[in-house]
Amino acid sequence: MSLADLNTRKFEELVADGFEHLWDYSYLGTHPLIELQSVKQRVLGNAKPCHVDVGRVLNGVLQDAIESLKPIRFI
Repeated sequence: MSLADLNTRKFEELVADGFEHLWDYSYLGTHPLIELQSVKQRVLGNAKPCHVDVGRVLNGVLQDAIESLKPIRFI
């Protein structure tokens, strides 16, 4: 299965599942969302990443997504 082949509903379900397991690096390391380009780019920096390392990367991508939705604070 390719992420490009998914419909919007299925992609939303995968994202929701990723957030439900946000702190389970082992689970995230085998999650279909590891095929996202943003995950693959970050994993390239690791010489030989194990699935837990990949899970940490996906965790970071998901957290960045949350952070990007926060409104900008004006000081």
